[in-house]
Amino acid sequence: MKNHFRLSVIILSSIYFSSISLHVYAENFPDTNNSIYKESVYFLQGKNILRGYDDGTFRPENKINRAEFLKILISSNFAEELERGDYKRTCFSDIPNAYEWYAPYACLAKGYGIIKGYDGNLLKPAQNINFAEASKIITNVYKNGVKEDPSLWYKNYIKFMAENKLIPPHLTEFDHEITRGEMAEMIARVIKKDESKLEGYLEFRKTKYGESTLPTWESLSGESASSNNTDTLVVDIPHPGPFIEGQYISNYKQWIKANYNPGENNNQITENEKSSIKSNLTTLINQKRSAAQKNTFTENSILETTAQTFAEHLVANAFYSHTNLFGKDPFDRVKENNYEGFVAESIVWQSDGANDAIDWWKNSAIHWNNIMQEDFINAGIGIAKEPVGGYIIVLLIGA
Repeated sequence: MKNHFRLSVIILSSIYFSSISLHVYAENFPDTNNSIYKESVYFLQGKNILRGYDDGTFRPENKINRAEFLKILISSNFAEELERGDYKRTCFSDIPNAYEWYAPYACLAKGYGIIKGYDGNLLKPAQNINFAEASKIITNVYKNGVKEDPSLWYKNYIKFMAENKLIPPHLTEFDHEITRGEMAEMIARVIKKDESKLEGYLEFRKTKYGESTLPTWESLSGESASSNNTDTLVVDIPHPGPFIEGQYISNYKQWIKANYNPGENNNQITENEKSSIKSNLTTLINQKRSAAQKNTFTENSILETTAQTFAEHLVANAFYSHTNLFGKDPFDRVKENNYEGFVAESIVWQSDGANDAIDWWKNSAIHWNNIMQEDFINAGIGIAKEPVGGYIIVLLIGA
């Protein structure tokens, strides 16, 4: 492993940039010419780190999944190891066979401690990679030795990225799914730092793109620079649900937006309010199912608890996803609570209540098909109230 920023890569075709032409690149991807990350894309192309698609495009706005991201980072930095092939090729339980194209990159990364995977020894190769995950991989590839914070796994990786000015200012959410252009920008900054060219590059971006401020851990997390507290805060006051992943978590973003005081509970829904919405929603759904000659839902306590916990988790952390901040999807979460059946999850954000939720789900074919699925007979509803108004409603349904 490397203990510095050096990028160990076999450069098949190099481009020399004098101090005068430091940011002039050969423009080979027409669809990238209007991207704010085009300089990074062409810079990495010149170092044979990035390639485009067969049609001559790069598609900088496309999301990049975990397998693709690992291939770029690992192939660029571990060419000799890949050449030798001294690694296992079936290191994750969801790699179906040793001949999957991404297997060597994933297994080498696991062997070097760059990634661990999800619970159940899962890689989830097709899942889009988010900012927090990308920061960990980049940090572990280029700067071995950063210790993981046991209370918040991504904190030290993002702090490292921020302190070394490697984060593009447009990345502001930890769960943001990285685009190909954003990936190129972060990797290019690492290389430029190693080449002592990062400061000049940042001045160039400031002039051309107006990037006058750089993200810090404090600006991203809302944590006070003078505080020793981590981004994970256990609030001593009671809160509406049983727990949120074992504790009450917040990054303060919604509290700040709503002018809440630090430590103040940001889930203000009453039990009566929550019960009323759940009752109305259950009635409306069962009416629709009965009209379609489907069995009505039976309330399931495991699905109910899982849905409520997740609704609170989403509100407290001010994000919207079917995967929690610990990388667990609905299947992971119900399995932890000993539910054996197949499940589907429908969520509505900033809802006015039961009728509004039904209207929104009916306008989304995938959500409404799940709700009307004949094989689903169990249901659990979770409801949390956002500090700026509205509800988030989580409907977990299963066989």
